[in-house]
Amino acid sequence: MGALLLALLGLGLAFALVERRWPGVPARRRWRQGTTTDLAYWFFTPLATRAVTRLALIAAVILLAAAAGVPLDRAHVTAMAAGSGRLVQRQPRLLQLLEVLLLGFPPGVLAGYVPFLTLYALLLHANVSWDFGPLRLVLASPAFHRWHHTTEAEGLDKNFAGLFPFLDLAFGSLYLPRGRRPERFGLLGDVIPQSLWSQLAYPFRRRPAVS
Repeated sequence: MGALLLALLGLGLAFALVERRWPGVPARRRWRQGTTTDLAYWFFTPLATRAVTRLALIAAVILLAAAAGVPLDRAHVTAMAAGSGRLVQRQPRLLQLLEVLLLGFPPGVLAGYVPFLTLYALLLHANVSWDFGPLRLVLASPAFHRWHHTTEAEGLDKNFAGLFPFLDLAFGSLYLPRGRRPERFGLLGDVIPQSLWSQLAYPFRRRPAVS
């Protein structure tokens, strides 16, 4: 918890400076609506992700061991996991890296990539105008990702890539016009509750029948 607090203070100061110098959308006030919920997510998400990922890995290993007829004791399951890992480790490092980033492995499994992926996700959601210039179609930028969150019709269902925009280019979902920025954000046609717990419950609520 102490590390999360220190990271919050350090990153908060750093992003406050760059957002003030290169704002993507001019801020009307320093403490915007939803900041309290964002802070709650900052502390809740790492703890929840760690627990869910650990449970998912344990369940996956047990199911694979059972399907392979391996006895479900610690020694046999550990040996099976180590053996399957060697097949991946024999590949060139660059190929392993590409497989990890394009296949979308969960960050909890990729301990070596967690700091980079976490910082990059924070950068993508920062209120800055950066589009990375000549690299705008190579690496996702805040300007690129902002169109993903807009409610403006021209940007709907666009820019899904979290790291490589050329994937959106390949699948026809790229939208990054020069000299233009979206101004409206959120969920089109619905109102999202404000608190953390109500947002977590939101996808599971019963929706009214459409007549």
